[in-house]
Amino acid sequence: MTPEAQRQNQILAAFESPRVCLMEAKDALKEFDTLLSDWNPDSTFEILEQEHNTPNQKRVLLRPLKFPERLNGKASSVIKWLRDALDQAVWTATSIIEHHPSDWDARRTNFPSAKSEDHFDGLFEKRGPCGDLSKSLMPLLRSFEPWPGKLSHPGEKVWPAGPNRVVGNDMLKNLLDSSNVAKHRHLLAASPIITEMTIEEFTFSEVVYASVPPRRIVGTDDHLIAIVPNDATYVFASKIEFETVLHNSVSSRPNATATQELSQMLSICSEIVRDISQQTIIEEYKAHR
Repeated sequence: MTPEAQRQNQILAAFESPRVCLMEAKDALKEFDTLLSDWNPDSTFEILEQEHNTPNQKRVLLRPLKFPERLNGKASSVIKWLRDALDQAVWTATSIIEHHPSDWDARRTNFPSAKSEDHFDGLFEKRGPCGDLSKSLMPLLRSFEPWPGKLSHPGEKVWPAGPNRVVGNDMLKNLLDSSNVAKHRHLLAASPIITEMTIEEFTFSEVVYASVPPRRIVGTDDHLIAIVPNDATYVFASKIEFETVLHNSVSSRPNATATQELSQMLSICSEIVRDISQQTIIEEYKAHR
């Protein structure tokens, strides 16, 4: 084996820690899917009554129940491990390129998360969150576009960039922002949304207004079944199909399930870690030419 090939293998081996983080994220995603498949759809929604603003009337609503916190914990674990992989990859690359000792203790080595393309460079200033990263990594990190895009439906864009795409990697930015939410505020919440409903029984002794199928109330997860007099009796039964979304991820894609969103984040991060390790080899080669 040539000295160059030997050095390449040493560099790739140095990225073991971020690769392990990616493996942990993949395992957490599998556990998330297992917990989700074990969830009983019959206990996903409940019927409740709510006072209507018209006197002597009430609203009959269909409301999704919260998933177990353990499910939310697994979704947050995927996000956590992916963010760790990115942060560790840029730290490892900088350590190698700049020939820092193994106990290098720099603090400003975050993977960049910009508010806009113009904001990106400012992150690498001396006191910025990326101030201690090797400046030779900036072109590659910029190419990942870790800032929000400009389309009305961010998730409809394809990563990596296509020829007609507005710049800005919404899925990557969503990961970076969501990791801050999950770390400093609360777990990400997985929520069920109705995709199809079959009404099996829908009878009322008296009704003012009925919605068939039940209509989602704007700004909530509740679905309006009917408005009835306070003393009305009723029977409502339905078969519900639903998908699970990351309800409070920062910029969730329209019509994307939680599994799809987390899977795409995993794919993006795997490619980024691979590209950073390859760029480290290139920079090392240039330094010793």
